[in-house]
Amino acid sequence: MDVISVVQRFKDQETCISHLEELRFGDRPYCTLCGCDHVKQRIGNKWICYGCGSSFGVLKDTIYHYTKIPLLKWFTAIALILNAKKSLSSHQLARDTGLSQNGAWTIMCRVRKEMAKELNGIRLGSNGATVEADETFIGGKPRHEPFKQQNNKRGRGTNKLAVLGAVERNGEVIAKSVDEVSGDSIYKFVKEYVKGIDGAKFISDGLAAYNVVSDIVDHEVMTRKYSNFKNVDDTLIHTNTIEGFWSIFKRAWYGSHHRYSKENADLYIAEACYKYNNRGYEDELFDYFLCHSVFAYHLIEDRWNV
Repeated sequence: MDVISVVQRFKDQETCISHLEELRFGDRPYCTLCGCDHVKQRIGNKWICYGCGSSFGVLKDTIYHYTKIPLLKWFTAIALILNAKKSLSSHQLARDTGLSQNGAWTIMCRVRKEMAKELNGIRLGSNGATVEADETFIGGKPRHEPFKQQNNKRGRGTNKLAVLGAVERNGEVIAKSVDEVSGDSIYKFVKEYVKGIDGAKFISDGLAAYNVVSDIVDHEVMTRKYSNFKNVDDTLIHTNTIEGFWSIFKRAWYGSHHRYSKENADLYIAEACYKYNNRGYEDELFDYFLCHSVFAYHLIEDRWNV
């Protein structure tokens, strides 16, 4: 949904609250603390529960909890973040919404954390699908002393941030930062996110560390010596799909962010994965995200057949 449509659809705080209540509660308001549906009509933005005697609101335990930022600005910020294929900085979001940089940064962190939750349920390679895996390294070129003395070369052996990723062809992608690209980290990553049953085929480059997964998944190695891609059981052996994802992911780093701290790196990675996994649904992605943000999973299952 474009930003103009958001502003036209949600004119004030009351409209935003009513929409979130409709998503979360539907026709049956219930207490967010005890689950009791014997509740009193809200006073302001609060409801009263007869079961536990507590007051509650629709924003309880959501990304909007305790926020002092108007929900219209929240919705506008969410639309801008979702529409930015190569992401945007907190300074840019602050300029576009009239928020402070700290306020924009808070919204972006909460939105990315919500995006990261969806990655937890991803399992690649079901029903015999082909999965490509690769690693990449994020970091700039050192231009000043003493940074030039550091080991910031390209590729393996660098001190840059290491990221492992896997993508199912014509499907979803998952990526995570790791301390180092080793057999141990690759094995744990594949064990968690790739299903080695139903004839799934796992493709990587020639890095020897990937050989550790051969006992849990059908592993094929892509080598550069072939002028044309190998064809094994009618499957082309290449890693072009995951390389395409890395190119999109790195555009966000080069163009908007320039630096990822180790503690926040996985949030940026989750944003890139979330947008890639929901490609082709940009018009519905705003409503889809709002449903997630208030735990309206019943609507997600009914409307998007998730």
